[in-house]
Amino acid sequence: MAGMEESMDSDNTAGALSDPDRLLTIDEVCGLTGISRRRFEEYRQWGGGPTFLRFGRRTVRYRARDVREWIDSHEVDAKQHAVNG
Repeated sequence: MAGMEESMDSDNTAGALSDPDRLLTIDEVCGLTGISRRRFEEYRQWGGGPTFLRFGRRTVRYRARDVREWIDSHEVDAKQHAVNG
C-alpha cells in the first residue's frame, strides 16, 4: 500500500513497523493508521482489529507484524472494487 507507506514516512512513528517484534502502544497504532483510539477500543471489545497483547488489566500492546498484517488485509484492488462495487 504505497499511500500508507508515504503517510507513515511523515509520521513520528515512521519506523514503528520496521521491527516486526516491536510492541506498539495504542497511540502509536492510531498514529500509523489514522484510526481513533476509541475505534481501536471497540475493535478490542467486539473484534475486527489487529491481534493484541494484554499485560494486566490496563496495558495493551500490538506487535508490529500483527498491525502490518491487519493493514495489508484491508487492501482493496481499485479495479476489482469498481467491477464488483
